Amino acid sequence: MLAEISRWGSRLFPEIRICLRSSRGVVLTPGLQAALLSTVLAGAAAFAYLGASRLDYEHLAHKWETTAERARTVTSAVEQRLAALQQQLSNLTKDRDKTRSEAATLADQAGALRSQLASAEAQLRSQRQTEQALHQQREQTAALAARLEKSENNRAADQAKLDQIDRDHAAEEERLANYKASLEATARELGKLSALRGQVSPKRSRIQLQLGEIWHKLSQIQLPSPRDQLAPTASSFAGAAASVGDAGPKAANIGSDAAAAVEDTLRSAGVNLYKIMAQLGIGHGEGGPFVPPPKADRSAPATTSDKLRAIEALARTLPIVAPLTRYEVGSGFGPRIDPFNHRLAFHPGIDMDAPYSSPVYATAPGIVIYSGWLGDYGRVVEIDHGFGIVTLYAHLRQCLVAAGQAVSAQAKIGLVGMTGRSNGPHVHYEVRVDGQPQDPEKFLGLARLLPATTDRQLTPAAGGSGGNSH
Repeated sequence: MLAEISRWGSRLFPEIRICLRSSRGVVLTPGLQAALLSTVLAGAAAFAYLGASRLDYEHLAHKWETTAERARTVTSAVEQRLAALQQQLSNLTKDRDKTRSEAATLADQAGALRSQLASAEAQLRSQRQTEQALHQQREQTAALAARLEKSENNRAADQAKLDQIDRDHAAEEERLANYKASLEATARELGKLSALRGQVSPKRSRIQLQLGEIWHKLSQIQLPSPRDQLAPTASSFAGAAASVGDAGPKAANIGSDAAAAVEDTLRSAGVNLYKIMAQLGIGHGEGGPFVPPPKADRSAPATTSDKLRAIEALARTLPIVAPLTRYEVGSGFGPRIDPFNHRLAFHPGIDMDAPYSSPVYATAPGIVIYSGWLGDYGRVVEIDHGFGIVTLYAHLRQCLVAAGQAVSAQAKIGLVGMTGRSNGPHVHYEVRVDGQPQDPEKFLGLARLLPATTDRQLTPAAGGSGGNSH
């Protein structure tokens, strides 16, 4: 291959011989020629490259000069703008310093104003507290004035009550003295009666024998029995009630149905009608074994005329009217919740609410057996109506009768109050039969069964109340 290249080179570069004036010439071999050509070509290429590079350099230099001129122009403008900005910055710095100085002055002024505002707020709070304290003091002063006025009113009322109590006490002492004098007179009369009793007993026996003989003779000639004529005057207590004025209810003739209802009511109230008939001398002896009636006749027998007469005589002394003109039943008879300790208790009467100082009347004729203070009952009036029947009127403001005094039905015996264990003005009304408390409503209900007339209409007010209970 080297031989081929040599041949290719010999053909392109033939051997050239250059003869100079010297004695020896220069021989240019093909290899040298190729080397020289390569050198020339390389030089030309380098020259061309250098020319092109120069042109590019000149072009870039022109561009750089243009850019530098522009940069110098921009730099000059920027420097001018920077100088202006620096001047502005200097002015702004001065303004800032001035503003800071003014801000410091304003801050000092604001601090002073804050201090003044805090002081003003403290003064305002102190003034408000002072006003509140003054307002509270005014309210307390007004409350104290109201309390003082109320205390004055209460003191005046208490003084009036104390004066009334003193007057009532003086009256009670006077009544007690009268009662003692009455008791002494009664004791003297009882002594006289005891002395006369021994003399009366033989005479009574002789009169009974004479009455027996008269009864025997009258039965032979079939004349009316003198027992019917003596019956109305057989009860000493009924005579005493009639002597007071016969102001009680006057019973008319009643039917057997009404009499039976009255007898049942009295029996439920603990009143023994047969015992009262015996005290009145009405009726006759009965007895014998118990034999049931025939099946064909199971009807109850009609009320006997003896029972009718006993009921009619008893009606004059029964407490069948109310002790107040108008009232409201606050608490009934029987078990209830005590208004003070709220425990289960037994109420032995009924509470009749009425205005303070209203008059209280006797519900039937009788004898006052007690008038005065009685523990939790306060001021009390007790009246014995005979036949074991006693009425009690409690919590009175004032008692208008004395013990031992005979009173008629509807006689004024006291005034409504709230003495004793009471929380309001009312009358605690009891009816006792043989010492046992009975429901007063049963006796008040007899007014519908017994045809009676009264001087006053004593009716309960419509509705009830909570009760001012004993």
